[in-house]
Amino acid sequence: AVSASFDPSQEAKDIRAELFPDAKDFKFNLAGAPASNNGVGAKIQGGSQARFPALNGLGVSYTLFTIDPCGMNLPHVHPRATEIIYLIRGYGLTVGFSEENGGRVLVNRKLRKGWTTVFPM
Repeated sequence: AVSASFDPSQEAKDIRAELFPDAKDFKFNLAGAPASNNGVGAKIQGGSQARFPALNGLGVSYTLFTIDPCGMNLPHVHPRATEIIYLIRGYGLTVGFSEENGGRVLVNRKLRKGWTTVFPM
C-alpha cells in the first residue's frame, strides 16, 4: 500500500538531487557534442540522456541540426514522440510530416529564421 504522504514528484526530485548535486551537472555544451551525418549536407549533434545525464527521467532529448544550402535530412520516424524545430538561421526550409494510419500529409513551406514548427506525436 502507498502511504497518503507519498509524493512521486518529490521522490524524483530527491533522486535527481542525489545523482546530480552540483549546478554544473545541469549544463551541457551542445555545440561541442560529436557530430554525425544525417542526410545529404546535414549533421546532427545530440544532447541525449547518454551525453547529458541530467535529462535522466525527463523523457526529453534535443539536437542541434545543421543543414547546408541545398542539403536535406533523411526521412525518419519518431514513434510516439513529438519533435519541435526552431530555425536559427536561413529561410525557405520545407518541412512536413504524415500522420499514421492513413492520416493527413502536411507540408509547411518557407520556414524562416526565428520560426518554429512542431511534429506532433
